[in-house]
Amino acid sequence: MTRESVLDLTLVSPSLASKIQDWIVLPDLGSDHYGISFTIAGNTRPLVDNLSLATAYNTDLADWGIFSEKLKSGIVNCIALNSPELITILNYTNSLAILEEEESSITILLDEASKELTKAVTEAADLSIPKRKVGARVKPWWNDSLKELRQKMIRNQRTFIRYSYNYTAKRDYLIAKNAYFLAIKQAKRSHWNDFLEKEDPKTIFKAMAYTRDRQIELIPPIQASTDPEHLESSFAGKCSSFRSTLFPPPPEAPKPTWNSYTPSNKWLWPNLTIPELATACTTKLKGKTPGPDLITQVIIQHAYNAIPEVFFRLFSVLIDVGYHPTYWKQATGAILKKPGKPNYALPKAYRVISLLNCLGKVSERILAQRLGYLAETTQLLHPSQIGGRLKKSAIDAALLFNNEVEIGLKRKQKTSALLLDVKGAFDHSFLSNRQLRLAFDGQIEQFAALNTGIPQGSPISPILFLIYIRGLFTGIVTARPLSYIDDIALIVTTPNYTSNIKILEKEAARLFDQGAKSAIQFDLAKTELIHFGPSKAKLRLPDQTRIEPKQLVRWLAQAKSAFLRLARLANTERGLSPAAIRQLYIACVTSIADYGSIIWWRGQAGFKKRLQELQNLALRKILGVFKTAPIVPMEVEASLPPPEIRLNSSIRQYALRLTRLSKSHPVNIEASKNTERARADLANASIARRYLARPDSDSDSASDSELNYTEPTLAIQLDRIIGSISYIVSDSYERTQHFQFPPWARKTPYSVEISQLPKEEEALAHNTLISIPNTRITHVYSDASYIPDGIGVGVGIAIPTRYSSIVNIGAEQLVYNGELEGVTQAIEYVSSIAIPRQKYRIYSDNQAGLHRLKTPSDNPGQDCQIRAIQATEVAIRKGASIELAWVPGHTDIEGNELADRLAKQATLEEPSSNSTSFAYLGMKIKGIRRAEWLSYLTNYTTNKPNSNPNSYTRKFIWKIGARPLIPPNTKREIASAFYQLKLGHGYLKSYLFRLDRSNSDLCRCGKRETPEHLLLSCSEYKGARSALKSELRGVRLTLPLLLHTKVGIAATINFLKETKIVTRRWHLERAEEEY
Repeated sequence: MTRESVLDLTLVSPSLASKIQDWIVLPDLGSDHYGISFTIAGNTRPLVDNLSLATAYNTDLADWGIFSEKLKSGIVNCIALNSPELITILNYTNSLAILEEEESSITILLDEASKELTKAVTEAADLSIPKRKVGARVKPWWNDSLKELRQKMIRNQRTFIRYSYNYTAKRDYLIAKNAYFLAIKQAKRSHWNDFLEKEDPKTIFKAMAYTRDRQIELIPPIQASTDPEHLESSFAGKCSSFRSTLFPPPPEAPKPTWNSYTPSNKWLWPNLTIPELATACTTKLKGKTPGPDLITQVIIQHAYNAIPEVFFRLFSVLIDVGYHPTYWKQATGAILKKPGKPNYALPKAYRVISLLNCLGKVSERILAQRLGYLAETTQLLHPSQIGGRLKKSAIDAALLFNNEVEIGLKRKQKTSALLLDVKGAFDHSFLSNRQLRLAFDGQIEQFAALNTGIPQGSPISPILFLIYIRGLFTGIVTARPLSYIDDIALIVTTPNYTSNIKILEKEAARLFDQGAKSAIQFDLAKTELIHFGPSKAKLRLPDQTRIEPKQLVRWLAQAKSAFLRLARLANTERGLSPAAIRQLYIACVTSIADYGSIIWWRGQAGFKKRLQELQNLALRKILGVFKTAPIVPMEVEASLPPPEIRLNSSIRQYALRLTRLSKSHPVNIEASKNTERARADLANASIARRYLARPDSDSDSASDSELNYTEPTLAIQLDRIIGSISYIVSDSYERTQHFQFPPWARKTPYSVEISQLPKEEEALAHNTLISIPNTRITHVYSDASYIPDGIGVGVGIAIPTRYSSIVNIGAEQLVYNGELEGVTQAIEYVSSIAIPRQKYRIYSDNQAGLHRLKTPSDNPGQDCQIRAIQATEVAIRKGASIELAWVPGHTDIEGNELADRLAKQATLEEPSSNSTSFAYLGMKIKGIRRAEWLSYLTNYTTNKPNSNPNSYTRKFIWKIGARPLIPPNTKREIASAFYQLKLGHGYLKSYLFRLDRSNSDLCRCGKRETPEHLLLSCSEYKGARSALKSELRGVRLTLPLLLHTKVGIAATINFLKETKIVTRRWHLERAEEEY
């Protein structure tokens, strides 16, 4: 067969369709058909609410004014929170006494204070926030009309029963009943369609979340902990099995002694600061399920804004003395299935997610930030520990592992890895006195003590775990250790596997001995030994089953599953808009399909084919077009590059990330080693060539390695990544001082004000402000500009009638960098002229630049931020103050217009720097992707020329954009009709006639029905076409104008809204009329 086709059709009832899960297209079966594997969830176990998805408060409907009022009044009555003793604890310096539980009066007071704060917040929430209804049958579509219809139905039903089933009463009851249920059906459809037609991100991702099951199956009987042959079926019995298996008693370890402990000055640990607490309380965290207190991060944010002094009073004591309240150590343990396990009767086939009290997470978040900072600026952790650390990811760890294997293969050596899993690690204060209640099967048990394991779900758990196991790696010498949280790999490369095994046995023995000393256990069931080598040998199992090495693309099944859930949200008539489906495809499907591509993508044709098949499905769903629509034009219309270009761009983005990271980052260190190895290999190759080329050389006496020497040809993936942008990266790119700002010192000495008023209103308010004479305020304006005829980005600074300055910061910068530089130079100038009691207000029309200067971090632009902070501190020492503020650009503000003219003038000046900004490099990488895509399209046009004058390539030029040209909020039906018109595959008789789906290709007006005809000449739509011409100001109508320009597309959408042409409804109505 020349192409894939669908010959079979499966019909399924709606009740069964809803139970089908995990669709997977199977590999080639040797037939011209694809096999499909899927799972049908049976009804052997009833469904229950998924407690891990439940939330108690509907904060979208909260009255935050009442909440703040009730919280403030409730705090007044809190005895412990307002006690003088709480303040005096701040002066208490003997934290060791608290750690060793020798100061019970202090811990009792802190426990009571934390309990009072939790109770006050909860009571205020009860009075101001409605409870969210949990379950699969919530009714957001309910309205007052339905309520009236229901009441009418009930009245008629009672009348019908009262009058002994009178015929008239029965008729009235049935009419009312039918009207009620028909109205419900219409309300559901209308509500769902209205919901899906929204394009805001919150609604889009909420719709995607609705495709997940909010109900789950009951957990089957679980193997008893005392008798493996017995299965526990009761809730209490299952809880007992889970507790004994998943939370075994911890190993015995000697209690630490502090007699010889002396504080060290290298561990910076200042008292809690207000900005530090504010960040922890006001950070927005999406999708976090609350713990037993039912308080979410949104509630904490508003609670902190209402009573910041109370929060600071309590948390400063907790952080400074090092105590975690017992009341916040309660957790709800949600039992979840581990996917793909063969036997769900075993307790280990499940995992426990701890839903912790969110108020306790505030202090945990602060401590985690501090420990994470110390881990990067001191020797707190071993260099081989990758996961759970700042700027170190799972991809980094996997890439380091992969690099070790590839280096071994390149040198024709054998690499072996012993994979270990840490079973448990235990600390004291944070984990003592913990209580847990398990939640599953729609039930929750009572709290019970728990004395083992770090809670999964706590912000501080990863860093505590890393600190505890850091001593495991100090004695490893002959193997390379590499760890990601609790997964440890010992990697060895030698000429043969026998040597590898001996080395790994020795190092594993050291590791286990060290673990035993620290009460660290390893899960032997998860221990694996992997040999990496070039062998392609086939393996036979004991039952003689032959296993052949082949590449499996298992991860693609997960991406396909995510797409199929997404596909339920739209068809050609209703559902999410093309922009919304496109956003979900990028965020929820390609993120799965591309995961780890930094490691595995080398342009493999097999991977490319699979990913392209998935994208083809997505393109049809995004645009709402027919299956036969051409793929390459669809990619252009959806602004989705082919998968190979997308993956190539991801490689470059990762390379840019490495450029921004510290030279001491593990991956950068490994890249430097690769460079040194390559130089050594080149030197060895040169020596070998000279030796073998000597006329007097005795080849018989040469060693086997010399005679068989060949230059390495296998490319290393890390080298590919570095080389992907090597030709655009120079040594002059901007530098970063990594970890310059500790968590407790992330407050700028200048203030930043960004008005929320519309541009016109803010311009009026600004002009009114500066019109009032005030000698104590100096107004300074800065701006940046770039013009095509200029040399680089120009920066202008102006104090009207008093001072002006211009500078060109170079060609390899963006206007954004110029805005940062302009504000920074303005701060430096006013710092040099600052006088006591003078306020300097510096204005910029770039909000992104002001936000960057407001937030101390290691991100690009840090150099300007550091200079701005240092200059402001100088001005403060002189007795002056500095404020930064936003002004709208091009709104006749005199100072801003003057700075803009100066900036344009500066673009023609000689550049003062040859530095390259990271923002500019990012733009260059996007340009490379665009050029690669254009080359791909050119090759497509050249290699597959289409002589059909109605084809896409004959009618339109390639136009690549960041997003589709169709206007936002275009309804699904109209968008689908537009793309069918443009691609020529849709509800058009000229197309349907070719497929034998229409008796004729003629329009009702007698001419051939094509996109050109319907848009440009059909007499039936003469009136709508006149309005179309008027909207386009009389310009001659052409297909490129109407379908390929932004202004023309907007007008065409309005034309389609009026005429409904090429929609499915239009097609069916015409077919019915013609029939």
